[in-house]
Amino acid sequence: MLSKNNKVLPISLSVVTLIVGLLAIFVYFNYWEDDVLATENGLVKVVENENNNEMKDLQTIIHEAEKYVVQIEAVGSSTESEGSGFLFNDKGDIVTNAHV
Repeated sequence: MLSKNNKVLPISLSVVTLIVGLLAIFVYFNYWEDDVLATENGLVKVVENENNNEMKDLQTIIHEAEKYVVQIEAVGSSTESEGSGFLFNDKGDIVTNAHV
């Protein structure tokens, strides 16, 4: 059994570790938005809103996004499968998950 003097060090280290961890989490979440998500190599394209002054509510955003969602049905010789995806561009390219 630990004596009172022997309990001080583990408790102190635990408190210091907890404080340092909380400070690290605080700093991380306050500055995480400063990270740049775009790259210069052309793989990521930043798309600006055509009408920057117009604010859209969530219902409008969802309604506009639903226009580009498609259902895919594939029929093989012995199996049928279905999934969903979204229209990627004006050429008709559709993006889906790998299992679709």
